[in-house]
Amino acid sequence: MTLRDTTRDIIKLVETKSSIPVRVTQDPRLRTKATVRMARKGSVPTHLIVYKPNPGETPDYQICFECGYILRLFSNPPEKRFDIADTLKGREEVENMMTVPGGVAVRYQLQKSQIEEMRSQFLDGLIVHLRSVPVGLRVSEYLEANFPTLEQLEKEHVQKEFKINRKSLESEIKAITPLKIFRAAQAITAAYTLYWSEKYGKPQVFNVYRLEGFEEDARALLDIYEQMPDDPTFDQALIDAWGKYLGLTDWYKWLPYQPPM
Repeated sequence: MTLRDTTRDIIKLVETKSSIPVRVTQDPRLRTKATVRMARKGSVPTHLIVYKPNPGETPDYQICFECGYILRLFSNPPEKRFDIADTLKGREEVENMMTVPGGVAVRYQLQKSQIEEMRSQFLDGLIVHLRSVPVGLRVSEYLEANFPTLEQLEKEHVQKEFKINRKSLESEIKAITPLKIFRAAQAITAAYTLYWSEKYGKPQVFNVYRLEGFEEDARALLDIYEQMPDDPTFDQALIDAWGKYLGLTDWYKWLPYQPPM
């Protein structure tokens, strides 16, 4: 794998700032374009960035983007670094949504193990979405300001995200997803789309979310985003503010981040 000088510079910056090595690998089975597992005590000794290889495509922006999440975490003092996790109340509420008359568990006659697996997919996916999108917008702004050579790769990345995100509006997905989870996830995605559609002067990209009734939520979330200071110490407050607006406050909790050393 041959990476751009900028990508290698950002990886080196992460290793210097966190005092933890970064490992980059690929996985063709990955459901997303890339993901990061930050080093943690007792389980992950290095920061692991995994990307999905695609013929003719460079993984540089995806790698730099995931590095950005690590940099923001380690820009905070140790006592201000946190992990996010689901709560018992969140698990109970999501499972109740699935098992009510007419719910997905009833319609598809799911077994207990299947219910638990799908519940985790719904809840974990939503919590990751809640954390990654607003902070991801901050990461994008950081990369733009400090590494302008990534600008074209960023545009290509965002265009691909638009296409991927539109698929989540398909009727098949809506039919199996509890309404509160579907609406919260789409509101977050709509905020992401509105941000970039306005930045790139392409309002038509947002039309599908406007037609689906997500414009008010998207603008409300972006208002929160724009009013919150962009310093990394406010990332947790930003996520909490989005979570409160979406009615998700009781579904997740913050845990102290524990580095591997």
